[in-house]
Amino acid sequence: MRAPFSFFFCLGLLALSVPAAADLFVAATGADQNPGSAAKPFATLGRALAAAADGADKRIVVLPGRYALAHGLVLDARHRGVSIHGEPGAVLTGSVAVPSSATTEVDADLARRLPPQAGAHVRQIAVNRLGLSGADFQRPRGFTVTSDAPSELFVGGRAQELARWPNEGMVPIYEVIDAGQGQGTGTAPVIRVDSSRPATWGPGDVWAYGYWKWDWADEGIPVESIREATLTLKAAHHYGIAKGQPIRFENVIEELDRPGECAIVGNRLVFWPSSEHGRIEISRVGEPLLTLDNGSNVQIEGLTFENSRGRALELRESEVVAIDRCTFQGLGGNAATATGCRNVRFLACKVEETGEGGFFLDCGDRATLSPSHVVVLDCSFRRFMRRVRTYRPAVRLNGVGITVGNCDFRDAPHSAILFGGNDHLIEHNRFVDLLSDTGDGGAVYGGRDWTARGTVIRENLFARIRGMRKWENAVYLDDQFSGTLVERNVFVECHWAMLIGGGRENVVRDNLLLGCTLGFSTDARGLGWAASTLATLKERLAAVPATQEPWRKRYPDLVDILNNQPMAPMRNVLEGNVLVRSGRITDRLDPTFDRLGTVKDNPSLTLAGWRLTSGGFALDPALQKALAEWPKVAGLQRQSYGPGH
Repeated sequence: MRAPFSFFFCLGLLALSVPAAADLFVAATGADQNPGSAAKPFATLGRALAAAADGADKRIVVLPGRYALAHGLVLDARHRGVSIHGEPGAVLTGSVAVPSSATTEVDADLARRLPPQAGAHVRQIAVNRLGLSGADFQRPRGFTVTSDAPSELFVGGRAQELARWPNEGMVPIYEVIDAGQGQGTGTAPVIRVDSSRPATWGPGDVWAYGYWKWDWADEGIPVESIREATLTLKAAHHYGIAKGQPIRFENVIEELDRPGECAIVGNRLVFWPSSEHGRIEISRVGEPLLTLDNGSNVQIEGLTFENSRGRALELRESEVVAIDRCTFQGLGGNAATATGCRNVRFLACKVEETGEGGFFLDCGDRATLSPSHVVVLDCSFRRFMRRVRTYRPAVRLNGVGITVGNCDFRDAPHSAILFGGNDHLIEHNRFVDLLSDTGDGGAVYGGRDWTARGTVIRENLFARIRGMRKWENAVYLDDQFSGTLVERNVFVECHWAMLIGGGRENVVRDNLLLGCTLGFSTDARGLGWAASTLATLKERLAAVPATQEPWRKRYPDLVDILNNQPMAPMRNVLEGNVLVRSGRITDRLDPTFDRLGTVKDNPSLTLAGWRLTSGGFALDPALQKALAEWPKVAGLQRQSYGPGH
C-alpha cells in the first residue's frame, strides 16, 4: 500500500525513547511484592505504573492474561517516556468474573414467566452477592443522554442483550394518547401499540427504546405501567412522541426466548447464555480504564481493552503519544477520547462492539488555527454503536488538523465520522454498510457552522450507504456547513451520494458515482425553511476570531459574511463529477445554488458494469473505456481503500 499522507513528517515527533531492553514485567501469575523482573513479575499494571513513576524512561511488558481492574489507572507527567507493551493475549478488563458457583437454577416465581423454549437453558445470578446493584443494569441512553453505561453481562466476551420484543426490528407507535410535557416534567406520556403482547407481561423494570419523534434521535425511556396495549412512560422524549415511530421493549423476562438474552428482576439476573462454556463476566468500572493526564512521550501498544462500563482510554492535555495495535471491544462507552492533545497517533487499532462509538478527538487550537498533528491511521471500526444508535460515531473530529486515513468503517446504524473544527483530512478510507436503520444522516457528516472550514474529504470509497431511503447520504454538509473540499471519492450503490444544505464555498469535484439512487442534492435552505438557524450560526461565528489573523487570511469569506447574503449558498462548486446510473447533476439542483455557484462538466452515463470487491470495486472494460474521457475519475479504480489494501 502506498503511503498517501503528507503528514508522515510527524512520525519523527512521535518517536519514543524506549529502551532496547524491557524494565518491568506484569504477569497474571506474578505478585505485586515482586521486583517486577522477567523472573519475578508484578501481578498488576497499577503496581508497574507506580514503579515507573520516577521520571525515567521505562518499558512495561504485560504478559498474556486477563487483568481485571477494580478502578481506572492514571498516568501523568511522572510517567514521561513510559511504554506499555502488551504481548498477544494481554487483556485489561473492567469487569468482575462470575464464578460457576454463583450461577443457579432460576427461582420458581421467575421460571413460571419464562417462554417454554427457555427451559433448562436459563440460569440465574444473584448480583447482590457479587457486590453489584441490580438497578445498575438499566440506565438512560440515547441521542441526548450523557450518563455512563450500566453494568452488562458478558458470556464468552459477547455482551448479552436485554430480552426484548420484538426480537428483530421495532413496532410502530399505534396511538399517542398523551405526548407528555417534555424533558420529564408535567404529564406522563401515554402510548398504545397495536398488539396484545404487553398485556402478557408481569411486573418488572421494562424500558421502551426507539426513535420517538425523529429517525435520527434514539432514546430509552422506562415504562411506568402497562394496561393491555396501553403503556404509560416515566418520562417524555426530548423531542416529543409521534404516531408511527418505531420502538421496542427491553428487559422483559417473558420475552427471554433465545440464546444471548438476559433480564434483570430486582437483584436477580436471569440469562440464556450465548455460549454454554463461555467465561461469564459483569462489567463494573465506569471511569476510563487508563487516563493519561498532562503526559508526554508515552506509548501504549498491543493491549486489548474490553468489557467495561466506560471508555478504555482518556487522553488529556498530553503530547507525543502513540496508541498502536490496540483492540477496543465490548465497552459500554466509546473507545478513547483525546482533548487538548498534540502529536498523537492511533495506529492499526481495532474498535468493535463498543456501546457508544470509537475515538472522540478535540485537539488543536482554533483561535490560532494551530494543528494538533493527531492521526488515526490503518484502524478498523465495526459495530461501534451497540447501545446508542445515533450520533456516536467511530471518529468524532473537533479542533484543528486531525487526519483520518486508510481506515475501514462498516456495520453501524448511523454515521462513521462527525466533524467540526478546521483543516482536517479524511483520506483513503472505506465506508461500507452504514446508516443501516436511521434516517436523515451522513456516513461523514458536518452541520450548522460557517466557521468549520478547511476539511478535505479525498479519495475515499463509500459503498452501500442506504439507510431508510429518506435523506441518507454518504457525505452530508448540513444546515449551512461551509468551506469543505470533497474530491476524487467513489460512491457505489449509495442512497444519495451527497447533500449540500445551503452552505457556502464548498467544492465538490472529480468524484465517481456508481449506481446511486441520487447523485447530489443541493438547496438554498437558509433563504427558506432553515432561516431560523441564523442565530446559531452567528453564535458560532462570534466564538472565533474571524476578523483577525490567521483567520482573516485563511477564510476571507468570514470577515464580512454578515453583510454578504449570509444565508445564501454562495460560491459552491460542482465540477467534473461523473454520474454512472446515478441520475443527473440537475435532478435536485436548486436554482439559487446554481446561480450563485459554479456547476459544470458533470456528465451522466447510463452504462452498467461494476462490482464491489474485498478491496474496493472493479469496472468492466466497456465502462472503463467510457470513463477514460475523464482521466481524474478513471484513475480512481486503482486507488486503495482501508487498512491492509
